[in-house]
Amino acid sequence: MDTTERTLYPSRKKWALMFSGSVTFVIGGVLMAVTSTSAADVRNGWLCVAFFGLCAFAFGVFLIPGSAYLHLSSDGYDVRSFFWTRTETWDHIVGFVAVNLTGTTRLVGVMYAENYSPRGAFKLGMRLGRRFAGVESYLPDTYGMPAPDLAELMNEYRERHERARSNRED
Repeated sequence: MDTTERTLYPSRKKWALMFSGSVTFVIGGVLMAVTSTSAADVRNGWLCVAFFGLCAFAFGVFLIPGSAYLHLSSDGYDVRSFFWTRTETWDHIVGFVAVNLTGTTRLVGVMYAENYSPRGAFKLGMRLGRRFAGVESYLPDTYGMPAPDLAELMNEYRERHERARSNRED
């Protein structure tokens, strides 16, 4: 079996831009809250601080080395996000496709085999994903690649695994 392994990392530039944008809104929310005379503006300012503060935290985590990556191997792939790793084997996967979530956001959708039976919250997420987008799951990032190119790369790894498995069975 081909043992070529590859690790892809999120675009630091993209996450740094999103982090700095969130911090900007946090600063704006603080200024709004402390300088306003209207109770509604003060409340909205603090809501802005809370929301964009959480966003800044989340985006900032992606900037920490080792917090996020996609590792491809001959057996499957590992997705690490927020220091949590999910491992999938190629045997559970039917394919990958680029999916438009919004007009500008494209991610890689994962289609699982019929016999794959996840547990817990992931099972509910798969059902919802299949119903609304036609795929059961998404990768959290495109790791510096256009979504169609990443889907193609992952399909190549999966197909390589299938060929190697059928050669062993012959």
